[in-house]
Amino acid sequence: MDNVPLEDIARYEVGGSIAILVNTAPAAFWTLLILYSHPGLLDDVRKEVDACTTTTTTETGTTVRALDINVLKESFPSALLVPGGTPPPLHGHNRPNIEDFEPRRFLPEEKQNRPRDVCFRAFGGGKTLCPGRHFATNEVLAVVAVFIVRFDMKSVEGGGRMPTTVNTNVTSVVMEPDDDVQVEIKTRAGFEDVEWAINLDELEILLRW
Repeated sequence: MDNVPLEDIARYEVGGSIAILVNTAPAAFWTLLILYSHPGLLDDVRKEVDACTTTTTTETGTTVRALDINVLKESFPSALLVPGGTPPPLHGHNRPNIEDFEPRRFLPEEKQNRPRDVCFRAFGGGKTLCPGRHFATNEVLAVVAVFIVRFDMKSVEGGGRMPTTVNTNVTSVVMEPDDDVQVEIKTRAGFEDVEWAINLDELEILLRW
């Protein structure tokens, strides 16, 4: 990009920022909101994340908990070729209870009742398949994983009412809440002086705070 004007590089970077944040931020929001709205589910997920963390102590006495994203992240299915002339499906779902909240609906162990992988279209498909899908998945996964093991969160207003999404921007794949959700966030007991690190692999620390 040596011959590209600085102003054009800035425009390109702004576009990239929009692509990175427009869906990952609300995806992390809804994931956290749903987890904290279902305490039993939150406990189960916390146990899974705890099993992927290691604890060490630095020379200065600081406790560091490292989370390995490779253990947590999903693997995406291989490509699927749809023959020409294939009629489109009449319905976008194949489950009778699509209005019910099932947190384990897409997990691999739900083989008998699990929707087909191709039903998940948030990252597009074919020529429009998102090139940053793996980065986006790791980004959301890292933020949510560290948040749930580090913080307790509860609604200021009380109750479990989900925000409406009727005013979501047409360019967004993940719907955005119409109004702010007021919550109280506190560090979990026993984690006040812990430093956190996100490991992408055994040799590299991706994030630390």
